[in-house]
Amino acid sequence: RQCAQPSYTGAAGLSALAAMPAFTATIAVGDLKFGPRRFEATEVYAGSSVPGGDSDVVTGDVVTRSGDILTVKGATLVRSDGSVIFRDQVSVTLGDNTQVKKQLSSGDFSKDEISVGQRLRVFGTLTETTPGNLVMDASEGLVRMHLTTLRGTVAENSVDGFAMVVDRFSHRKAEAFDFSGTGLTAEQDADPNHYEIDTSSLNTSSFTIAAAMRARGFVTPFGSAPADFTAQTLEDLSALPAVLVVSWDPASAAGVSIVDQSLLLNLEGMGRFHHISQAGARIDLLGLEGDFMVVQGSNEVGLYSIVQPDGPVALHTSFAAFLADLQSRLNNGAAVRRLLAPGSYAGEMSHAARRMIIQVE
Repeated sequence: RQCAQPSYTGAAGLSALAAMPAFTATIAVGDLKFGPRRFEATEVYAGSSVPGGDSDVVTGDVVTRSGDILTVKGATLVRSDGSVIFRDQVSVTLGDNTQVKKQLSSGDFSKDEISVGQRLRVFGTLTETTPGNLVMDASEGLVRMHLTTLRGTVAENSVDGFAMVVDRFSHRKAEAFDFSGTGLTAEQDADPNHYEIDTSSLNTSSFTIAAAMRARGFVTPFGSAPADFTAQTLEDLSALPAVLVVSWDPASAAGVSIVDQSLLLNLEGMGRFHHISQAGARIDLLGLEGDFMVVQGSNEVGLYSIVQPDGPVALHTSFAAFLADLQSRLNNGAAVRRLLAPGSYAGEMSHAARRMIIQVE
């Protein structure tokens, strides 16, 4: 429990809370339980540890670090005067007196722990208030490192252990981050396309190459990679529903072909969309090697549609009839513009569609 920035555990924390005045701002993190109905808190923040107190507070993701200056993007800024600014970028200056805390820990940490990709909350003083050019001085403030969520796919393992292709840090695309300085050397700077995870004692035997996954933990200290990230939890997302979205720009007569009662996708000429989305993880088809197939889902009866602008919608419950109709249109010069297919993806080079919509021109 953090009360006015000192940290406590157990009875000492409860005593510190009890000593605070009535109506002191408090945040409790935990689980709602029933039988009897109760809230079991794992973390409690109170007083100046809560946004809206005496400090300006910014919450977001570190996208770059240069010396003791962090760039925090996607920031929510809560001013001490009660005003709030959303989705901005803030330059944060650290100092030797910056207090650093870490979620799930009561210890104190160094400012050098903070690295690119880390989710955090910073308490300080805003010295430049112009939106788009915000600057915060946290040299006498507090930084609380939050659990950071990575979403992506399992990469081929390196000699150093488990790795993943990271699509997003928290909810921000990996392309938004500059990992310069994160490694022991420039050659060892973190690479989101092969992001090395310290899994400690976590079991990784169930994970397969290219399968969707999610990791929660903390980015390793700045300038110390590899490993790039220390995982608290790993989650295999391959059994969860997935949605395949593909577009061709311009529409392509060779976008799909029918092989062995399956759709073979031609990855050349794809437009903006060429991804599988699965529980927040996004898999880029262009990053996969080999032929990618769309097959019938496990359901015998599905909903498979062919849509043509200014024309009728053909709806099939039989996958075979759907493929026959599509083949006939392709033979008559139709071109494929877009494909949308909810279904399942388990890391192989195929997507099992329980529904599908194909737009042809």
